[in-house]
Amino acid sequence: MALSDKFYQAGFDAMKRRDFEEAEENFKTALSYKHDHSKTLLQYGLLLQNQRNDFEGAVDVWRGAAEGMLKNKYHVQMLCCLSVVLTKIYKDYDSAERYYKLALETDNAHVNSLVNYGLFLATVRFDYDQAAVMLKRAIRADPHRTKINNGGYLLQELLSRNDPPTEEQKEKARQKSPPKAVRRMSSMAALN
Repeated sequence: MALSDKFYQAGFDAMKRRDFEEAEENFKTALSYKHDHSKTLLQYGLLLQNQRNDFEGAVDVWRGAAEGMLKNKYHVQMLCCLSVVLTKIYKDYDSAERYYKLALETDNAHVNSLVNYGLFLATVRFDYDQAAVMLKRAIRADPHRTKINNGGYLLQELLSRNDPPTEEQKEKARQKSPPKAVRRMSSMAALN
């Protein structure tokens, strides 16, 4: 096992024990051995976001890694997390959408990205037709719904409404924080 993998695993184990100081130290050490270690970059960004409330640091970690990394499941999840933070914290909707699309270009069956992008389309862009397409693709990718989280069920509920929102409701929604499911989407990335 490579040193970067050993330090990643030690950091991941420390996260499980809620020893965030040790986790951060191990993640930084793993990255010193391999600066593009995708699992470490994903989890380190999550640590910064969820434990340190350092959204800017998380965005820096993920954005710096997002464009130049090998495409794998951790890279796709990182793009999804980055999109959520850009939506939730920075309201940078155009960049968020660009990263969702990049994630789905890399893995067009990534359930978390499909659901989260569907929620984004429904709650930010109010494009219910495309949101429905994303939900159908997520269900096709996960027919037993083992990976479709609460966000998928929220999206299904949003799409089942008969009355589309008025322009006034859309503007009001843009001013508020995204729904609770959107706020927590990127914290659902505990991968090992």
